[in-house]
Amino acid sequence: MLARLVADMLDVDFVLVCLSDGAHHEPVAAYGLEDMEAAASASSDLIGRLLNACGPLAIEDAATPVAGGASGTDIELRGFIGGAEAFDGNALKVVLWAATRESRRFSSWTVERMREFVHLAGRIAGRGAAASSGTADLALDRLTGLPERHRLVAVLMEEIERARASATRVGLMIANLDYFKEFNAVHGQGLGDRVLRTVAARMTAAVGHRGVVARMAGDEFGVVLTEVVTADEMMALADDLIAVTHSATGREGVSTAVSIGVAVFPDDAVDCASMFAAADGALIRAKEAGRGIALRHDAGHGITGAGMIVREAMRQALDRDEIVAYYQPQVALNPLRIVGFEALVRWERQGFDTVLPGEFQAALTDGILARAISDRILDQVTSDIQAWTREGLDFGSVSVNAAAVELRRDRYDLRIADLLKRKSIDPGRLHVEITETALIGPDGAELRDLISRLALLGIEVSLDDFGTGYASLTHLRKLAVSEIKIDRTFIRDLVGSPADAAIVKALIDLGRHLGMRVVAEGVESVETHRFLVKLGCEYGQGYLFGRPQPAERTLQILRDRHARGEKTGW
Repeated sequence: MLARLVADMLDVDFVLVCLSDGAHHEPVAAYGLEDMEAAASASSDLIGRLLNACGPLAIEDAATPVAGGASGTDIELRGFIGGAEAFDGNALKVVLWAATRESRRFSSWTVERMREFVHLAGRIAGRGAAASSGTADLALDRLTGLPERHRLVAVLMEEIERARASATRVGLMIANLDYFKEFNAVHGQGLGDRVLRTVAARMTAAVGHRGVVARMAGDEFGVVLTEVVTADEMMALADDLIAVTHSATGREGVSTAVSIGVAVFPDDAVDCASMFAAADGALIRAKEAGRGIALRHDAGHGITGAGMIVREAMRQALDRDEIVAYYQPQVALNPLRIVGFEALVRWERQGFDTVLPGEFQAALTDGILARAISDRILDQVTSDIQAWTREGLDFGSVSVNAAAVELRRDRYDLRIADLLKRKSIDPGRLHVEITETALIGPDGAELRDLISRLALLGIEVSLDDFGTGYASLTHLRKLAVSEIKIDRTFIRDLVGSPADAAIVKALIDLGRHLGMRVVAEGVESVETHRFLVKLGCEYGQGYLFGRPQPAERTLQILRDRHARGEKTGW
């Protein structure tokens, strides 16, 4: 089952899982290989490299023949990726590799997924060893006594296969304690741990024989329901879980709340990975809607059907280097000159026109995929900045967009700083754009702290789509933001709309009084340009000044400007 999941998730032709003591490799599972032992023997050199590697190993063209195909035929492993992990006291290692018939350059997203699959294989092997030695309890969370995330994943995979064969349903809930970090800060970790144990016990009692409860991580729990008749049953149980956890502190006047995201197979998803994506998306919406509630996956907010096809296609696009940054100029309005660029995501799909973000935006609700794309764009942008700087070209700065899901990653600021240091880039050359709505969401306080840390590193932050949210002026005054970008919805009808003109004028004055640059987005006509200058706006961006261009075209523009002696910068 694990081998099949790896094949489906990574879009590979062959998968092999084996146990190794360094000298002997015992195959235990495979996909696309009829003779596992022959495949293990023929790939022994590659397995040896995996055993000695520190983390996943990816080879674009392994060119390794293997006698393990259908009806005894030989196959050739070309694109190859795998890893190994110790278990059972380090005496043995579990080895997992995947391969394709054609050579393939694996993306960072695929490498990270392989790392997770290897770890999961190690946990599964470790549980088998623990069970046989009477130490199966080692697989349980020490604080709550519940199974851990990897066990829940394995149960969900098994139940989906069973449900697929019997045409029944499986349910998944992801429950998160609301404001638990703040709760710990106020009441102490001792009470926090007691709350976690109480919540675990009450959820287990409420679920009973109908499913499995696990502690996913920190303040997050997961529930797989194995006896689901209708989606309404799932929602009723979710409401019960919210009710029983409300008074988990045991203290009068001190309550807890939990938000829950719900997904049902096969109604909302087609496999284990998409079930987690659907439930995660529902959980995010529950928190945005006010917390302390349960919401089921909504196809309008997540990925199903055609959207899932797009998601898989985008994963393959990452492997083929089709996800790239295009650069759109940002200009000073009077006199007109380029001051910098914004990096925008584009999908250069082979055999098709370039795909704009609006056509694949829904796929980015998959947090893992969104982060992989962000990593790819950041890597390209910083490499381009490095190359332009070495050539002595004047380009000002480049802005990158950071989505809320990306900013929630651990120490986003340090990741950026490390990237700039490794490529010897002046932090002032890279700006980060954050949407106003992200700052007023449930993670607003943490994001405001992040902005301050970025500013201390010398990285300027821009508040994007300004005017579309309801950011507090008190917060805005305290933010370490260098720039606000007026949303295009106010600019589009600016000339003919007194109301929009009044709003834009107010935002321009606000930015000036707070010492922030103000950039008008979506400038598409000469009339709008002139009107903005009249209102006192200093900077703009839009098709009037230039459409987003690929890196090669942008490089040529910079070289032409350099040859003419034209200066760029804020």
